[in-house]
Amino acid sequence: MHLFDDTPLVGVHNTIQAAMGWRNYHLWAFRRERQVVATNNEDDPAGVRAGRKQLKSFLRAQGQELEYVYDFGDWWRHRLTHEGVVEREGRKRYPRCVDGARACPPEDCGGVPGYERVVRTPWSGRYAHYDPERFDLRATNWHVHDLTLRGGVRC
Repeated sequence: MHLFDDTPLVGVHNTIQAAMGWRNYHLWAFRRERQVVATNNEDDPAGVRAGRKQLKSFLRAQGQELEYVYDFGDWWRHRLTHEGVVEREGRKRYPRCVDGARACPPEDCGGVPGYERVVRTPWSGRYAHYDPERFDLRATNWHVHDLTLRGGVRC
């Protein structure tokens, strides 16, 4: 994913939600070295709210990492890694997904064990139309750009 470094962490969260096809139903947090640095959890004892914290506050140098956790029940963990600075490309829209493989896990499928069950028994029940092998870069970027147009991410 290519993001601007001044994207607020709540915007990074919204971008991930759009790219994953999730609906933002659950609590989430950004963590560094197992310490919460931003969250939407009002009951967090540290009181660390996402607010205006920007991505560049945590990913300053190439190789630095930040963890994003979504849905504290399913515990979806994503590692965000600063891979370097790229020049903005002419008329391309940002943020944007640059690569991917396979479909993202469906919302509320039960975390990794639940997703493994969905993959083993596709095309049944609640996930009858889910294809774990499908990834569509264009569709992913459409969802990310749609979110941007609706004001979910500052670009």
